[in-house]
Amino acid sequence: MCVPAIDHCVDYESSGECRNCKDSYVEVADDICCPEIQNCKVYADTCEEGCTQICDAGEVENTNKVCVDVIPECVNYFDDGACHSCSNGFQVAADNDKVCVPEMPHCDT
Repeated sequence: MCVPAIDHCVDYESSGECRNCKDSYVEVADDICCPEIQNCKVYADTCEEGCTQICDAGEVENTNKVCVDVIPECVNYFDDGACHSCSNGFQVAADNDKVCVPEMPHCDT
């Protein structure tokens, strides 16, 4: 049985759907193989749309495309998951860089 070729597909089902994409490609639909995106958890339905979810639930993607655990009130993260800066009214705890605490005006410690 002849089936239409699917870009980057190396193995087909008898129905013509792609069974396996070539190395460094992932199947995002029965007839679409897209380039693999590092750390992607959920792909869109087309290659043009790319990745819809990089991180797992409870994680956030930092500016370097690294997934880190969500810290309440943290708005910028270091690659190691530490909080770089917190939302207004909060600051990174002096003794734990993975916690944002309410700002304490005029407190020197």
